[in-house]
Amino acid sequence: MNTEHIQQIIATGENTSIEFKECKTALNKDVYETVCAFLNRAGGEILLGVKNNGEIVGIAQDKIDQIQKEFVTTINNANKLVSPTYLTIEQVMINGFDVLYIYVPPSSQVHRVNNRIFERNQVVAENSNRPHFHGVINPANFSLFPKNPIISAFFREIGRAEALGSGVRNLFRYTKIYSAGIEPQLIEDNIFKIIIPLDERLFMDDGLVSAQVTAQDEDEYLVQILLFCQTPKTRDEIQEHIKIAHREYFRKHILKPLLLSNKLLLTIPDKPTSPKQKYYTNPPEVIK
Repeated sequence: MNTEHIQQIIATGENTSIEFKECKTALNKDVYETVCAFLNRAGGEILLGVKNNGEIVGIAQDKIDQIQKEFVTTINNANKLVSPTYLTIEQVMINGFDVLYIYVPPSSQVHRVNNRIFERNQVVAENSNRPHFHGVINPANFSLFPKNPIISAFFREIGRAEALGSGVRNLFRYTKIYSAGIEPQLIEDNIFKIIIPLDERLFMDDGLVSAQVTAQDEDEYLVQILLFCQTPKTRDEIQEHIKIAHREYFRKHILKPLLLSNKLLLTIPDKPTSPKQKYYTNPPEVIK
């Protein structure tokens, strides 16, 4: 793998086929979920030793062999990934840092991690079950029964569980926010299955990205940011303040327009991608 390609990936940033994982001294457990999702979709590329914001931190040299061996062993373990697959993990030197590169091709099989299927348009969870009936659960007329009466009663007694049946009702109520109105499916059988549909536009750079974004006017975010950045703030601090997790949406639709209009300024203007970069409100734009 040549360094130019890796640098191009980092410059592109995370999207539906590229993910960064810090993994400086150990392998993040969600690496396998990402692998599963890429296998079940159109494939993708993973960089270990790179933060979500594209900052290269590298892998500790004394941990590289351990991380490579753990990844290859786990990815071929049928108890972890179903169906197992063979993937390589390559070591590349970028700007003096050791980075690990994983290419995940699209697969013709359906893969799952820890009994969950990660896909572009849905998440599926399955587990063994002692069914009370066989069929699809309808929240309008389903019978209330705890899967484990003893555990259910205990958690209700100590105030750590809601009313019986509230989980099903909430699932149907809130899934629609992320699924373009499509309802989830709960299938009662010897294998209990939950299928959570996802609107594919949630994963597109120009799409909805999140319910938080579609539910509010972007102008409101701009005002919040200008008020918040009267003292310099990092990108992560701004995203946390306005509660938008999707980095590409934030960059393209919120941060970039503010910078182009000079409403927001850089603390290090000659190095716009510096990991130490902060943003502050242009004094004439201060909102009283």
